[in-house]
Amino acid sequence: MLVMTERLSLCDAQTALTPIEQLVLEQLPHPAHEIVDDPQCELQDGHEGPHAALAQESGTDDTWWLLWAPDGVKLAVRGEELKRRLHRLPSCTAVSPEDADEECRLPATHPGAHSFAMESSGPRTPSAECRKKIAAALREDIDAGERAYYDEIEAQLTAPGTPLPLLTESEALALAMMLRL
Repeated sequence: MLVMTERLSLCDAQTALTPIEQLVLEQLPHPAHEIVDDPQCELQDGHEGPHAALAQESGTDDTWWLLWAPDGVKLAVRGEELKRRLHRLPSCTAVSPEDADEECRLPATHPGAHSFAMESSGPRTPSAECRKKIAAALREDIDAGERAYYDEIEAQLTAPGTPLPLLTESEALALAMMLRL
């Protein structure tokens, strides 16, 4: 069995979302994460063809990618040559040979290595809708006494001019999740 110890490099191409792309992404139902204003290509360094960056995932199992063509590369869509495009693409179905729970996070027809063989592009910030769901799940998992305590702390944290109480790491994490709603 091949054991990978060193991750492959990501392409360093980066772009900025246009106002129209930003607007389209903001209108998608049930967004999974916050929109990245200046996405980086998530393909392997030295890849052929257009660059690709995850633009948004939605609760409808849609994955939207921003594709953009560097100079000298064609991005053809229905016979028309474009410089960039938001495109809904199916996900790659490859699974890491080292960890059956780690799937490739790239589009199905991506060139180069799978995401699990490359450096990470970093975690995405969950969208407000996802944070609300996480906070609701956290609230369901605590008993009434703990819930009253967290509600009291949350009220203190949101009151102007109130000094912050000392918190344990787990309390701070739970409150951070609830307050980011």
